[in-house]
Amino acid sequence: MPRRQRSDTWLLLIGAFKLVKAAILIVVATGAVELLHHRAADPIREIAHVAHIDPDSRLVRWLVSQVASLSPHRLLLMSIGTYAYAALFVVEGVGLIRRKRWGELVTVVITGSFVPWEIYEAVHRESAAKLGLLALNLAIVGYLIWRLRSDAR
Repeated sequence: MPRRQRSDTWLLLIGAFKLVKAAILIVVATGAVELLHHRAADPIREIAHVAHIDPDSRLVRWLVSQVASLSPHRLLLMSIGTYAYAALFVVEGVGLIRRKRWGELVTVVITGSFVPWEIYEAVHRESAAKLGLLALNLAIVGYLIWRLRSDAR
């Protein structure tokens, strides 16, 4: 039975959002791999300079100390995990943009599986960003479940 024709604007926006998140994670993971070959302070200070942030600011010094304390093995594991997470976002985004039912199902399962963690984080480390992300992900899951159910009818 063919799917009803209807506006897929929200589906495309969610797919694009997932692909943007994947791109950001790929940049972060690649940056972490680069740190394996450089002193931690150099690329962080370089990014701070490009972003017009004082390289000697308390934030930059804290970030340098945090990254410098990571062992190369741990940094590599974090990079691999970040690449894997980015790959999930690519699968979700491509499936949604191509308007595939499997893309909607995968997004509901993956995004929904992180909601308990996001609730925990929002309760124990409350911030407007965490609450906003939780609300956004709940809206995405709710919308996609609604779409899947309405298509099943």
